[in-house]
Amino acid sequence: MKTRNAGRESELSLPAFFRFSDALHPVVIGAVIAIATNFSKIVRWVDRQKKQDEDIKALKKHHEEDMANTNEEMTLLVYGVLACLKGLKEQGCNGPVTEAIGKFEKHLNQKAHNTKAGG
Repeated sequence: MKTRNAGRESELSLPAFFRFSDALHPVVIGAVIAIATNFSKIVRWVDRQKKQDEDIKALKKHHEEDMANTNEEMTLLVYGVLACLKGLKEQGCNGPVTEAIGKFEKHLNQKAHNTKAGG
């Protein structure tokens, strides 16, 4: 770039960083595109992470509901089996029936008092 300064011609020099040659423009454009692409990938990754967090929370909630239902069903099954065993005992079945009733009642009592079985 040439300028006229008080009748004489002088060369205006810019630092190398500001002097773009024709070959440098595609490099700058490519760098900007690369940065924008990486930025968009990061944004998509963050969005996916947020979606996964939401999905995990929903699955945990669903799992907890299922486990509560399963525990209720198991409780009903235990009481049903205990009732059947007591009915068998009333009909005169002894031995293993009496032993099983004792184990069921011990387990239910320990569960009711939140103690560990086998102690």
